[in-house]
Amino acid sequence: RHIQWMLDFKHSLGAHYAAGHSSEQALLKTQIELAELKRKQLALDEHLRIIKYQINTLLHQPLETPLAPAPKHLAPPPKINFPTHQSHASPHEHPAIAAAAYTLKAARSTLHFSQRNYYPDFHFNAAYNAMWPEMEHRFMLGFAINIPLQLYSRNAMVQEAKANLAAAQANLHNNIDDIRLQQAACRAKLANARAILKLYQTDILPAATSQRKAAQIGYEAGRQNLTHLLDTELAFNKIQLQYHRAQNDIWRHYAKLRFAYALPLPSSASEDNPS
Repeated sequence: RHIQWMLDFKHSLGAHYAAGHSSEQALLKTQIELAELKRKQLALDEHLRIIKYQINTLLHQPLETPLAPAPKHLAPPPKINFPTHQSHASPHEHPAIAAAAYTLKAARSTLHFSQRNYYPDFHFNAAYNAMWPEMEHRFMLGFAINIPLQLYSRNAMVQEAKANLAAAQANLHNNIDDIRLQQAACRAKLANARAILKLYQTDILPAATSQRKAAQIGYEAGRQNLTHLLDTELAFNKIQLQYHRAQNDIWRHYAKLRFAYALPLPSSASEDNPS
């Protein structure tokens, strides 16, 4: 849209230059700005192509598979009433904490097994051998006892198991703290992104639109020069780009927040219980 505006403006300026009402410097500046916009458009097309490849890779599809068209208007995601307490940071809720809890359970079992190696091991067995001609020799009962004499190696196994248990306990606590911090940070970033988007909608974008209209009217009335008009148009285009990025930031932080709570993305906005 901005490129089309520059093309129309260049055509109008060319007519003014042919009639002797504009300078060649102004026409050249417009051509340079238009070429720069086309360069940015090429970079954006390349970026979108790479994003399409990444999405198709995640979906296990051929890289050139067409994607669904993007929505014309990107509405912000609904608000979610996440609990302020960390009920999600429990072994039964978050996969990362559950994995750490099972690792801790395995470390405790290993320590228990290592400590049992200090006790004697008893073996009983019974057998029947029909090769003996005497009946009383065919039945056999056996008993064996394994006395642990290698105490140094067994003590080393116990110490290693205790160290692994302590490491597993520390890992579980670190995971819980990391999840709590990640959840709190994601909630704060999402709230900040919503506030920034609202600021663009209520203050920045309307002011930039009014400034753009005033620059166009001033240029047509001869009160403003071409440089001021182009600078105003470029500033307006930059603000529009920042506004769309603010919309994108909300969805990005929204996805990170659901990931921090180990929640899948909803198939529809109604699943989120907006507040």
